[in-house]
Formats: sequence, C-alpha cells, structure tokens
Amino acid sequence: MLQQQKEHQSYDECRSSVREQVHAEILVHQSGGKSFRGILSDLSTTGFKMSSISGVDASRPVFIRMPGLPILSANVRWEGFSDYGCQFNVPLAPHVMQHLLTRLQIAG
Repeated sequence: MLQQQKEHQSYDECRSSVREQVHAEILVHQSGGKSFRGILSDLSTTGFKMSSISGVDASRPVFIRMPGLPILSANVRWEGFSDYGCQFNVPLAPHVMQHLLTRLQIAG
C-alpha cells in the first residue's frame, strides 16, 4: 500500500499543472459523430478527465463545451473502461481556469 502511495505521489509531482476535482456535465463531440454527454471529474490548465458511456474514439480529437467558453479541442491521452484522460490542444489561461472553477461544481 505504501509503495502504491509513493508511486501515486511521484506521478502527481510529474504533472505539468495542478488538477482540480470537479463534477460537471459537459457536451462532447467528435467529428463525423453525434454529440453526447460526459461527466467532467477533474480539470487543469492542460487537460481534463471525463467519463462517458458513449463510445469515444480515442484516435480522434474531442471537442467539448463548458460554461462561458467557446468550444475547446483536446486529444485523448489514455482511456480506461468509461474514463478518458484528455489534453487540451491549447492550454487554458490561468484566469480562464479560475472562471471555470467558479462556474463548475467543485467535487468534495
């Protein structure tokens, strides 16, 4: 158990930006496909984690809509069952991140 905690801590320390736990429904789209709903569970200036029961094609970009922002594009970096880790094509500015955190429900 302690070894797993150490590995987890070292992985988190390697991240390029701090992740904030959130809980929000988002609209997701992939080119050539339909729009579908996803649940955003963490967010950083460089990416996010979402869950979706709709089939996400990890080889194609995703486009998401969040409150008060234009559509954002990202690439899927990892997938696991119904969870997807995505990296924004253009990182969020810190003030945009703060705006989103005030608009999204913070998990806790």
